[in-house]
Amino acid sequence: MAAPEAEYDRLLKKPPLTWSVSEVGQWLNFINLEDYKISFLENSISGAELRELNTEDLVSLGVDRLGHRKRLQLEIQQLFGIALDGSSMGSAHSNQSFNSHTSASSMSNASTSSASSARDDNKVVVKCTYKGEVQKLRVLKTCSLNRLKRKIKSEFGRHMDLKYTDEDGDRISLRKDRHLRTAIKSLGADNTLRITCTPAKNRSAKASERELKLLDSMVDAIIMIDVEDTVVFFNRAAEKMFGYRKRDMIGKKVTKLMPKEHARNHSKYVANYLAGRGAGVMGKGRRVEAVRKNGENFSIYLSLSETNRHGEKNFVGTIQELTGRKDGDFFEGDVTGQYTMLENLLDAALVIDEKGIIQFINSATCKMMGYQRAELLNRNVKMLMTSADATNHDGYLRTYLETGHKHVIGSGRDVVAQRNDGTLMPVHLAVTETTLGRKRIFTGILTPVDTSVPTQSRMNVLRQEREVLDNLCIPALIIDQRGVMQFINESGLDVWGYSLA
Repeated sequence: MAAPEAEYDRLLKKPPLTWSVSEVGQWLNFINLEDYKISFLENSISGAELRELNTEDLVSLGVDRLGHRKRLQLEIQQLFGIALDGSSMGSAHSNQSFNSHTSASSMSNASTSSASSARDDNKVVVKCTYKGEVQKLRVLKTCSLNRLKRKIKSEFGRHMDLKYTDEDGDRISLRKDRHLRTAIKSLGADNTLRITCTPAKNRSAKASERELKLLDSMVDAIIMIDVEDTVVFFNRAAEKMFGYRKRDMIGKKVTKLMPKEHARNHSKYVANYLAGRGAGVMGKGRRVEAVRKNGENFSIYLSLSETNRHGEKNFVGTIQELTGRKDGDFFEGDVTGQYTMLENLLDAALVIDEKGIIQFINSATCKMMGYQRAELLNRNVKMLMTSADATNHDGYLRTYLETGHKHVIGSGRDVVAQRNDGTLMPVHLAVTETTLGRKRIFTGILTPVDTSVPTQSRMNVLRQEREVLDNLCIPALIIDQRGVMQFINESGLDVWGYSLA
């Protein structure tokens, strides 16, 4: 026997379930499917994982050709002695691709018996019930919850929420891998896990309503996908950019928005990241190509971040279109996380760009100033100021950008803000600066001022209020809590005929 044949014989004498990743790679060489060896090695496919691969898994591993995929599935079935209906064939391993259908009798009976025993020890039966329909699955005891959910989805055609029935008859939710491990450890003598399936709620609802409203109102396009490349969130800016309605994208593959040459490898990129490779792409931005609904290709700047809700990973993409823009004329960073943090502050917070245009405003600011979020986004921050401050603000900002001389940035001061209804409100303003690529943004935190404390800064606020009132063309006055007049403007003196002398 030639050396390669002897080596293949030795490999087949070892139970396939115990094969290492490199041994799976050798097996691919022997069956003349070595083109996929690198992908299998990169994704750490050992014998146990090989036994569980389904069509979707093979596609994600780059086995795109239908003929190769069917051939590989047949080889796996024969290798593990699996009939097409999932039962044991009782036959030995296949060697047909290596040496023109070598007889199964060349395998040792001891190896077959050992592999069968290993399968029984490492497997559990899962009975899944949905609307009276029962599906029976066999999975490894080490099977992850996500893999089990994918198998159940392939049976029922939809994502499911899962509950198992314990020995006391109670139904307990399966939300994390540790829940599944606990359920498997508690199985009785029949080695059967009984699961009740209910249709999963819209995945976008897993994020808090407050956070989704925040993402939906952002100027940049925001798209969120799950680990299966499925879109679970698509904001209004994304609708405008790509030409799709939200309902057209939720539940669809995100590859719909990519050129074909990128789309065919995207599942592999995600799989590599989940396996611990390619982590460097998170938190960073890069220029990529995208495709609109009308088929037009265009350049975007894509920043990625990862979220983990209810035990499931999601990936958030922040997208800025580069068409017609100079290199670097965009924010080189993902500010989604920063905006989420600001939204959760109890204090009012807003973000402006170098021109004073509002990029973000949190709910506390909307409540304090009496505006809807849409009324403030993409408007100049001057609309929240008194006329005196508004007149000078652009000049202050321009001077700082040119000279670097800080007037408010990095420190705080008491100022007067003007609400939507025209009323004035003393606030303490603290401003910080953040650099994103070649752009600078400014974050302001507004805290109501306690005017009952007569400090110098509070006196400055009162002075500003009086200056504003004095410039009004209608009568205005200030009284204290006892009704004693503290101030009256010129128009008031004219109307009522009094003099300050």
